Amino acid sequence: MIRQTFLFPLLVAAIGGPFLLMSGGANKSDENKPSTESDPVSGIKLASFPEDQTTFYKPTQNLAEVFNFQVRPEWVANRFDHVMQSEIDGYKIYRASILSGHGPQDIVGAITYQFDFRGSVKAIRFNGFATEPSQIIQFAGRQFAMSPDPNSPGDFATTEYASIKGKLEIDKSKKYDGQYKIFVDLHR
Repeated sequence: MIRQTFLFPLLVAAIGGPFLLMSGGANKSDENKPSTESDPVSGIKLASFPEDQTTFYKPTQNLAEVFNFQVRPEWVANRFDHVMQSEIDGYKIYRASILSGHGPQDIVGAITYQFDFRGSVKAIRFNGFATEPSQIIQFAGRQFAMSPDPNSPGDFATTEYASIKGKLEIDKSKKYDGQYKIFVDLHR
């Protein structure tokens, strides 16, 4: 009985106290301030962009430029606007956003480069999507001799092409109607 008598006021104080402190109570000075209910955007600062910037990412028209084992870490850092760098197990990892264009066949997503201690690319991975995946399928076939994998519908694989092994996975997105998830894994 004593626990119930103390528990309820303690609970009210624990919930109500911070609420009253945060709301500022009923001060007379609050009456002169404009209400945020009547002006829902007051206090929100909107982002501003330079006048000459019309796109967030430079579209990469040529996929052979970015799916290239001849690139160096400096090229990746200079080519993409925002590059995240890390190091895992002695490998330098560079990750950037990529957009190949604004059409339905263009890909958008993240590309990751894995460099060894000499600065040579050991792996290139892409994870993203496209509305119409024909461009990446044709590119993978032409550039890396990838062909459909009979054991896995929707997947493309290459056994070995110029010491490069890899796969291309294409799955219809369960989340977004009309989009295809694309995963490219190339390594040597």
